[in-house]
Amino acid sequence: MKLTAVDLEPSDFKTINSPEKFGLRLSADDVRLSMQTPIVLKFDFMDMGQTPYGFDQVFSHDDTLSFFNKMKLISSNTIVELSANARKFHFYRSEIKGNLYDVMKDYMPEAIRAHQIVYHLELYTNDEASRETGVKSPRVYFILGTYGFVYILFFDPYHEINP
Repeated sequence: MKLTAVDLEPSDFKTINSPEKFGLRLSADDVRLSMQTPIVLKFDFMDMGQTPYGFDQVFSHDDTLSFFNKMKLISSNTIVELSANARKFHFYRSEIKGNLYDVMKDYMPEAIRAHQIVYHLELYTNDEASRETGVKSPRVYFILGTYGFVYILFFDPYHEINP
C-alpha cells in the first residue's frame, strides 16, 4: 500500500525519517508499535571505529554474506515475531550491563540514561571464538527506535560484548 499526500504531509516524512534522539525514553506505546511493525534498518548511529566494536573491522566473505542474509531476514519480520523464535534466530534483548554498558557509556551514554532497548543477533556461531586465534562468532547489536526502526550499533566478531 502506498500512502498519499492525504495520509501524510512532507513534514511528517521528515519527522518520521529523522534520526532518533536516544536521550529520551521511548513511551510504552512507541515500544509496542515499534515491536509490532516490520523492521526497517537504519544506520545513523552505526559505530564506524569509535569503539573496539565498530564496523571498521575486517569482514571476511562469510561475515559479509552472513550480515546481509541476517539483515534481509530481520527486515521482513517484526521484533515480536523474532522474539517468539529467539532461539532459532539467536535474536535476544541485551541488558545494558557488563561489557555492553562499558562500550555504550562512551559511545552513547544518553541511551543508557534513558534505558533504551538493545538487541543482538548472531551472524554465525563458533564455540571456539577468540580474538587471539582469529576464530569468529560474530554478533550485531542494535537499538530499538520508533516506527519499527532499528539502528545498527556494533559489530562484535568474537562474541566478547555478551559472551
